[in-house]
Amino acid sequence: ASSCTRQKASCLFNFINFNDFTQQNTFANCSGNILDLVLSYFHIAEVTRISDPLVNADAYHPPLAISFSMSLRMIPPCCVPRYTYGRGDYFGLFKYFKKYDWSIILQNSDVDLMADDLRSVVNKAMDKFIPRHLQRPEKYSKWFSKDLRHYLRLKLHYHRLYKKTKLDFWYENYSICRELTKKLLVNDQYMYRKQVELSLNKRPEEFWRFVKKHTRKESGNITLRSGSGVHISPKSVCEQFSHHFSSCFSSVNTSSPVTCGSDDYLPLTRITVDEVFSAIGKLNSKLSTGCDGIPNFIVKGCSEIFVFVLEKLFNLSLQTGIFPENWKSSIIVPIFKSGNSSDVSNYRPVSLLNAFSKVFEKVMYNRLYNYFKRKVVPIQHGFVAGRSVETNLCTFLNYSMPIVQSRGQVDAVYLDMSKAFDKVNHALLLKKLGNYGLGPEYITWFRSYLHKRQNSVRVSGYLSQPFMSISGVPQGSNLGPLLFIIFINDLLSFVENSQVLMFADDVKLFRQVNTITDCALLQEDVDSVQRWCNLNNLVLNPRKTQVMSLSRKRSTLSYMYCMGNETISRTTIVKDLGVFVDDHLSFNSHINSIVSQSLRMLGIMARLTRPFSTHHCLLRLFSTHVRSRLEFASVVWNSISSTASEKIEHIQKRFVRIVYDRYFGRKCYFQYNLILSKLKLCALHNRRSVRDVKFLHRLIHGSIDSPSLLASLHFRIPVSANSRNLRVFYPDIHINLSPISRIQHVLDTKFCNVDIFLQNCLLFVQGCSKIAKTVCTCINVNHMYKF
Repeated sequence: ASSCTRQKASCLFNFINFNDFTQQNTFANCSGNILDLVLSYFHIAEVTRISDPLVNADAYHPPLAISFSMSLRMIPPCCVPRYTYGRGDYFGLFKYFKKYDWSIILQNSDVDLMADDLRSVVNKAMDKFIPRHLQRPEKYSKWFSKDLRHYLRLKLHYHRLYKKTKLDFWYENYSICRELTKKLLVNDQYMYRKQVELSLNKRPEEFWRFVKKHTRKESGNITLRSGSGVHISPKSVCEQFSHHFSSCFSSVNTSSPVTCGSDDYLPLTRITVDEVFSAIGKLNSKLSTGCDGIPNFIVKGCSEIFVFVLEKLFNLSLQTGIFPENWKSSIIVPIFKSGNSSDVSNYRPVSLLNAFSKVFEKVMYNRLYNYFKRKVVPIQHGFVAGRSVETNLCTFLNYSMPIVQSRGQVDAVYLDMSKAFDKVNHALLLKKLGNYGLGPEYITWFRSYLHKRQNSVRVSGYLSQPFMSISGVPQGSNLGPLLFIIFINDLLSFVENSQVLMFADDVKLFRQVNTITDCALLQEDVDSVQRWCNLNNLVLNPRKTQVMSLSRKRSTLSYMYCMGNETISRTTIVKDLGVFVDDHLSFNSHINSIVSQSLRMLGIMARLTRPFSTHHCLLRLFSTHVRSRLEFASVVWNSISSTASEKIEHIQKRFVRIVYDRYFGRKCYFQYNLILSKLKLCALHNRRSVRDVKFLHRLIHGSIDSPSLLASLHFRIPVSANSRNLRVFYPDIHINLSPISRIQHVLDTKFCNVDIFLQNCLLFVQGCSKIAKTVCTCINVNHMYKF
């Protein structure tokens, strides 16, 4: 294709993404081409070809039937009273708790009764000092003024009279009210947007609530499709979620004695007041509540009163080995993951726990994590402090990239475990906890903690029928992720021939393959992992498991890997922990993906802030919702070409153009870097370089816990104290041999004047950022960018 054609195609691509359109038509004409595009912002259920058109059809433009699927706005039930937290008397609430005689509760020796009494006291106090209101259906938006609501009702009244009498008098009154409502609507909308704009600095929570409303799908407008039909009402949707989530549990029961099989031993010790006070301080001050109806901010605000009661209750629970029954009840909120939003399997269950249960779990998590951290295998990068998506992928590329660049081949198998968190067998989990040295008192307590947890799904104010968790760990809790990584920790002992990396339940096996024998060894490890899953009652999904051969050779060694009786599908692109990895390790697919997503989000942000008078809101939204997408895990894929880097920079150029046209006066030519300096921004490639060296600084100083990455650094030891060579690392022949090689080169070439051994990471990053911004401002002022 010619340069002009490519430019036009790029403009069309950017136009579609910027306006958040999707192309729905898949029907070709008589020549086998798709000439008619169906671009839509809405989700279209179906595009079909019409067999009997009203007029003679054009063979090159076949007639189409387009059907829309739009969710209805479901109003939550008005019969449920809700607390009006903004009008609560919290000083009176605090004094009530201060004067309350807690000795009655403290003398109780029954854990369940003590927890019930505590909940009852708090609920009664909330009823006394926090008013309630019935949530009635909102006919108008909250920002409608009284005058606008009055004239809307009056307009409707006049319209009904005109329809009934057909008199011109009523129609004239209706017309007058209609004109007034239009003017009032424009004025109220302007005042509302102005108020939202000003709230960015004064009331930021109101501003972000406005943004969330316009950028996310409302949880109350879920429409599900199943074999029984379409489910629209919240009650029906609740039951569908409840049926699906309850079916994910594993009913296989294994009973075996739990013994302490480790040289280490964690005995039961008494929980202190300081531990409870520290856990309460870490609670998020949110209004969302569990089944007890007690929000976190009340527990935090009255922490000096609750801390002694909770310390007594927690110790009693550990001594008796009984977890309070009412703390086992949780509300499940379905969170959409990806894919088709009408498919119930594309939602993740997240539990909303009781407030006091969260405090207890935080106390237990802090104790157990410090004990288990040294026992968690180093290949596990999920839910472990100092490890992340970046450490997982950098470790993978540190192994794979040198082999691929030397014309070798690495085969990687990406395993998929079906509903792993929900299928954890409780008896096996307790046995493993005992094998890792957990004392019998803790085992008894965990048995009670996991046994018969009750769940109810909530959608738009409706609750489903409760169901019991017969397996699994609660998602959304503090202890759930820790228990899961302990459960899966011994998988490494089954893998003998290949490399393995894990991020929670995401497991990948990989090794260099030169011959069929190497492929057979990798196949043995796949079989070993499947055997481990069978022993632990987990299920591998062969249809979602994929294998990819990483190589830049023209012909690769293709081996048919199997899982049981099914062949594992081959692919050339895998989305690995949010990053698209291709078989050539060029990351072009990932760049195209994040550019497309960021352009869509930039379009939404630009349309959302069009009425705003200053650029500050748009700048904040760009930094939060757009730039964060462009920089996610950039340490992993920053070895990209200059063309790919320019694609990413184009998004910021587009943003700068929007700001310049709206708030700086419109011109055909201007200096891109000058506008960046006025907005206090930096070129994105320089920001990625700063992120690279920040990752290196954290790795050297121990904030990142990755022994394999740390061992791959090549420190240069000066031969004398007077050496003028500022390089910290020995140079590598191939800069892009791996992420770590590239990062060392970036530090030695761009930021050699900044001391990498400076303990304060903030000061180090500030010094690097200053150099990066200086590079931007020193570019030739005659270099102009045209948009």
